[in-house]
Amino acid sequence: MGNEHSRLLAFWSEIVLFLSLHDQLRDGLNRSRVRHSPFDENRLKFEEMGYRRNMPEDSFQGTVVDSVPASAVFLVIGIPGSGKSSVSDELARRFPLGAHIEGDHLQDLIVSGGHLPSPEEDREADRQLLLRARNASVLARSFHAAGVVPVIDDVVVRRAHLEFYQEHMKDLPLRLIVLAPTPETAGNRIAARDKKLADDWSFLDEALRSELDGEGTWIDSTELTLTETVDKILGNC
Repeated sequence: MGNEHSRLLAFWSEIVLFLSLHDQLRDGLNRSRVRHSPFDENRLKFEEMGYRRNMPEDSFQGTVVDSVPASAVFLVIGIPGSGKSSVSDELARRFPLGAHIEGDHLQDLIVSGGHLPSPEEDREADRQLLLRARNASVLARSFHAAGVVPVIDDVVVRRAHLEFYQEHMKDLPLRLIVLAPTPETAGNRIAARDKKLADDWSFLDEALRSELDGEGTWIDSTELTLTETVDKILGNC
């Protein structure tokens, strides 16, 4: 009986030891995972920089997002290859607070069922073009109210498309900039890109010049550098 009791005690002692070692191993693995997780690394960085220690508990309470409205809202349009994205980005950077709103990026937010513009008639693509114009206008309105100069860039060549933009920003200090290099220059810029366009959009230049003539400030950037183009925009606004 005594031997049986001793064997049971030894058995249970081994079980307890095993469970203890298992718990220690599990805790060690968990600490290792947390220590190497990106979230924890960022947390440690924040702690090292004093964010957690110095950030008051009432942070953000009473903070007003909107301030003195921005002085202008820019809409930079043109055909593909006219330099809209590069010019708009550089233009936004000229202001103490500037935001570049890229129409193509708003289109990319549609991850299912998106219709890209094409030379053929596509009513759904037209609807999505107007949707991204509305979304760009909403963002521009928000940035403007917060004192950030928004610069939208988009392919706009039809009067109805432009008027849609103008209607959605009619109470804002809108500055329309039309980039109008020669079609040959736009084509050469497209050819030099890493990403090629699937279609030839040079015919849009004729539509742009016929439908939007006299609207906004026109910049022929054929012989201008990026800096010169932005300087000319700011000199005319």
